[in-house]
Amino acid sequence: DNLVKIKPEETIFFNNTLIHKNYRGQGLQAKLRKETIRFYNKKGFFNFISTASPENVGSKKSLQKIGMKHLGDGKVPYSKNPKSLFYLYSY
Repeated sequence: DNLVKIKPEETIFFNNTLIHKNYRGQGLQAKLRKETIRFYNKKGFFNFISTASPENVGSKKSLQKIGMKHLGDGKVPYSKNPKSLFYLYSY
């Protein structure tokens, strides 16, 4: 519903957050994303979109941990593989 109304020029898209395997499971992805959201909120951006591989349970949990809503799985223009799509309005 909200996704249809947002404008691309007012939206931040999180692409990949890569965490070295020795540091996974420590909440680093969530911390990095929270700081990125705070940074862009100060600049007037409140819509955030992210994707994760449907089988990457850790990334999906991390996105939900910071308040992103899972909208579903499907095709995205930049990947031949299906992705899980997440959205957050942060104000």
